[in-house]
Amino acid sequence: MTKEYIIENFTASIGVDEYISRFRDEKRFVEFCKQCPNYGNSWGCPPFDFDTGEFLVIIENAH
Repeated sequence: MTKEYIIENFTASIGVDEYISRFRDEKRFVEFCKQCPNYGNSWGCPPFDFDTGEFLVIIENAH
């Protein structure tokens, strides 16, 4: 018996300013990160040697 599947891709785009104001809560999430053993031990985990807020302002849209 052959099963057929349909693959659908749903995407959306919003301006980074809107993303930051509606969804970004850096202080809250950093506290979650601090509870993880990877905090400070992985290149992908905070603390970072750059300001993540400054990094985001160079991007126009979030997808």
